[in-house]
Amino acid sequence: MEATSHTSSPKLTLKQTAKERTLHIPAVQDRIVARAILATTTSRVDPLLGASAFGYRPGLGVADAVQAVVDAREAGLSGAANRC
Repeated sequence: MEATSHTSSPKLTLKQTAKERTLHIPAVQDRIVARAILATTTSRVDPLLGASAFGYRPGLGVADAVQAVVDAREAGLSGAANRC
């Protein structure tokens, strides 16, 4: 796909009541393009991230981040791990 070959479609907007939030739902084609970009960039960027980067990384979550802090604290590392 060329960089200039896609133009985003208008989003479907839903609003049910004043108490609920408005949802902007992207078109299927836009979601497919977003996934293709994610797949391409993730494989290139992920190796550049440090061992302590957990946000928005496939297969890693809060439990992994907490375990890394616990491991660092138990290893005697200073910094935020000592405040836990």
